[in-house]
Amino acid sequence: MDEQYYLFFTDKGYNVALEIYEHYLFFVEQLVNAGIDRKLAEKEACRMEHCISEDSFQKLKESIKNRAGG
Repeated sequence: MDEQYYLFFTDKGYNVALEIYEHYLFFVEQLVNAGIDRKLAEKEACRMEHCISEDSFQKLKESIKNRAGG
């Protein structure tokens, strides 16, 4: 972070941030689709994104993709 509070990532840090953001967007979408209010879905997705392993996340994502037909 510089003196103007801009964040700068290493390549590895940027990739980790992208993975966490993908988790966040996925969980928001799934919660909203399940009928959860968007504001609550965003709050809860923010917690969920950090707790799930990458393996579990990929399996969950694939499971939902398969149920949707592709």
